[in-house]
Amino acid sequence: MYQFVFALLFALCVPFASASASSSLRSGANAEDGTGDPKSLKNLLYCLKNPKICSNSTRPAIRVAVEDDAPVDVATIESETIMPLPLNIPAPRERSQPQISAPPIAFQIFCLKYPDDCRASQDTVVDYSEATLKQLVAVNRAVNRSILPRRDRTDIWSIAPASGDCDDYVMTKRHQLIRAGMPPSALRAAVVRTRGGQAHAILVVATTQGDLVLDNLRHAIMEREATGYFPVTTATEDPYIWTN
Repeated sequence: MYQFVFALLFALCVPFASASASSSLRSGANAEDGTGDPKSLKNLLYCLKNPKICSNSTRPAIRVAVEDDAPVDVATIESETIMPLPLNIPAPRERSQPQISAPPIAFQIFCLKYPDDCRASQDTVVDYSEATLKQLVAVNRAVNRSILPRRDRTDIWSIAPASGDCDDYVMTKRHQLIRAGMPPSALRAAVVRTRGGQAHAILVVATTQGDLVLDNLRHAIMEREATGYFPVTTATEDPYIWTN
């Protein structure tokens, strides 16, 4: 059920390259309970790198963002990078523990092209400091201004395109922060649902003082709880392991 909901949510933010890819996402191996065909195209890379995750597994619970936000005037960016969800999509349900899931297909393809960006690191959080915050603000603003907002016709996650949608902003910021020396395991891509019912991608930075969010819809860095977003699926410290 959650695999299907995620597929539909993400397809609206950044449409899949083809209907067959969407079908593969719904019918591939279930990483939570180990059922399904691990040889499917969807989970081939995932299961080869993480065979244990194709069986039962758990991870610590993720936190939910519920408070007000203060977005800047980004109507054009919003219209080009995120789309309304169908009214019949249910809100995420509260769970005591998240469910393990495979990464999005587009992320797995991204990792084939940029393997250095998809390696886990020993450090899983960033030391919070004034210098860290300034660095995050600088990268967030620079990338937001460097990419022209445009919804992709195919689901391709890329680094520093001339134009792109929400996932392109996320991967570009993550790439720049990794090159600046931040641990990859602390930089986690996430798909969320806005309070307006839209699917959206953000970058979550795990710090010693909590999770911070880099977002192409605002220049300010915000605490995850203050964004007003509801989590759909998020990468863990291992980029190949995501949670619903």
